[in-house]
Amino acid sequence: MNKNQIKAASRKALIAANKSYYSWSAEQQEAFRANMDVTTQKKVGSVLLNSLLGIKCAPEDVSDKWSEIPVSKVNSLNWAKLLTTGIGDDFIYLNDFIAEDKSLLSFTRLYDYDYYYYLLKEQVNKEEYKNYKARDYYALQYSHWIRLLINNQFQYASLCSLAEYLIEEIHDIASDYINQLIPHSFNEGEQEKGGGHRGVQIEAAGKEKQLEELFTRWIKYTEDRWFELSKEFSDLAPAVFRMEQDHDGTPIQLFLFNHSEALKQVRWRTFIADCELLNAEHTTIAELKEREITNVCSFLKESLQDIMKNYDPKVVKLEKKMKIIVVPELLDKLTEEDSGDDSVE
Repeated sequence: MNKNQIKAASRKALIAANKSYYSWSAEQQEAFRANMDVTTQKKVGSVLLNSLLGIKCAPEDVSDKWSEIPVSKVNSLNWAKLLTTGIGDDFIYLNDFIAEDKSLLSFTRLYDYDYYYYLLKEQVNKEEYKNYKARDYYALQYSHWIRLLINNQFQYASLCSLAEYLIEEIHDIASDYINQLIPHSFNEGEQEKGGGHRGVQIEAAGKEKQLEELFTRWIKYTEDRWFELSKEFSDLAPAVFRMEQDHDGTPIQLFLFNHSEALKQVRWRTFIADCELLNAEHTTIAELKEREITNVCSFLKESLQDIMKNYDPKVVKLEKKMKIIVVPELLDKLTEEDSGDDSVE
């Protein structure tokens, strides 16, 4: 499907949303796209489905119809939808939680939104956990998904901290190294009536408890290491590392920010232009990755030595019961989102 078809469909949808749309100023149009209510979004979606795929449906049925669209066709729909919702030079759209009384235009810089999201999460944690200890703010403790146009091409992208990227990069390497230290396999549990299984069981030749303890220490290591790296990077010059990853055949643009000062220098409305001013070489990442690989392997080896010498697998640890935290507004937001591009979200 070519760009002209996509643009024509989005234009038709915006006129259906409000027939006066193209008589407004650019600022009014942008505000309308950013603050579109759910009812109007569904009306827009109905027009896009009909215009691009010949699927006729009532606005209230849009979510169901959209979810049935194959991945091979959903990108064109999401591109057209972006033109009806995006803001700024890059028609950027944040695929994340924003309170009903706000929009992306409420946050000038990436930092403004990220800190807002951090405060929201901290508030929820304090309300849910009696002994919760507040955590200092560092950039992008939670990654954010966006959609935007880059060189007039539709793109999915992720905003991520450099610290988080490094932790993710060493994940598979650490998993393989753990398997070298304690060879193990994951097997389905005993079969229950009806054909189901009781979950996954780990087999480690009698060292299952030691393996479990090693996994526990590794998880704690990655959590602590994220904060250590974030603190370390805060002393560096603001930088953005940009790269591309493949996600089940769909290219994802990664924008890695080293700390909060980088977020403060990038505005939502001029996202790509601002990122280019902070563009950094990938050689730095390669060096950091090698360092982290060495560190995590040393940690795992030393941890296993300590476990084999001092850990008593017969001692049962007391664990607090955990609750699942659900922010009502966030749950509503997720149910409103189309599910046609789940493969990249």
